[in-house]
Amino acid sequence: MANVKNPLGYTGRNVASTSEAGVAYFDSTSFSVADDGKVSLAGSGLAMDTATSDSGSATPTAAGVITFAGGAGIDTTATSNTLTITGETATSSNAGIVELATDGEILTGTDTDRAVTCANISSLKEATDITFTGSPILQATANTGVAPVGTDATANLMLCQEGEIMEVYNIGTKTIIAPRMDSTGLLVSLDLTDDEGAEYNWGVNSNSKHAYTIGTDPAFYLEWRFTLADVTGCDPVGIGFRKQEANNSTLESYTDFAWIGVSESDTTAVISLKTRLNSGSVTTTNTTDAWTDGQTHTLKVLVSAAGVVTYEIDGSAPSTTAAFTFDNADVVMPFFHGLHGTTSPGNWHMQWVKVGDQ
Repeated sequence: MANVKNPLGYTGRNVASTSEAGVAYFDSTSFSVADDGKVSLAGSGLAMDTATSDSGSATPTAAGVITFAGGAGIDTTATSNTLTITGETATSSNAGIVELATDGEILTGTDTDRAVTCANISSLKEATDITFTGSPILQATANTGVAPVGTDATANLMLCQEGEIMEVYNIGTKTIIAPRMDSTGLLVSLDLTDDEGAEYNWGVNSNSKHAYTIGTDPAFYLEWRFTLADVTGCDPVGIGFRKQEANNSTLESYTDFAWIGVSESDTTAVISLKTRLNSGSVTTTNTTDAWTDGQTHTLKVLVSAAGVVTYEIDGSAPSTTAAFTFDNADVVMPFFHGLHGTTSPGNWHMQWVKVGDQ
């Protein structure tokens, strides 16, 4: 008699094979069949004969079980019906997954767990990271290779340690023309004379080492640590980025710049910001952060790929800041610009400087 499981009432059967059609049945270890004929997977699910891998193969147990085991740098976890395979973090003693370091992290050494790539190494060739420990060698920029000169509005080449070449632009006629190392750092103030000083940069040509194009180059920065013996004689002394153009003895004559430092004629013993865009008016901002005689501070100017400028004083944002953005396609360069004031010109000492991608 027919029933739900045998609706045609077969009393005999030919068993199906690979060469003959016939009746087949469901293995109870993998399937279950309800009274109404509905078929569902049993606990062990679909069976497999062999699981292959990159090296070797695995055969399921009689109950259809295969174990997914972790290995070097890999962890496995299972919850309910989910198997999760996770890569471990690589360390000096454990194989695993590594994250690639940015150029800025390589330059500053802020993350030692990320991996260095050939691209990072290539970018480091264009970065600057100098802690001044010795006196540089100077030479005139003339193609005759003569000794450095003290002529006003003339630049000299300055060869620093590690082969770093900078330029020193004379502001005023100089008697002292060569920075020299002492116990405080690299003495760069030259003649202590009112309205004289110097600008330190990496050259004003479009192919100079630190020429950055807004909207094309990735974000970059300049960081400089220095000591000011007498802040009342700084008018001004500080760092920043300016549009690439000929050197100028007057900071505020540059057409485009973002600068941070001490400017005695604006605010005595306080760090100021100065900005100018497209030959417009110069904006001066009092940060309210103090810089007193003999203090050493680290100033930092950061520029995003889009030209947005931010500042840091000893690792923190200024108490009061100002918004500024360079125009797209502007080519800008880092610089240190210093001018002695009428009152008590004092020594400027540099400890270190860093320039490169963020």
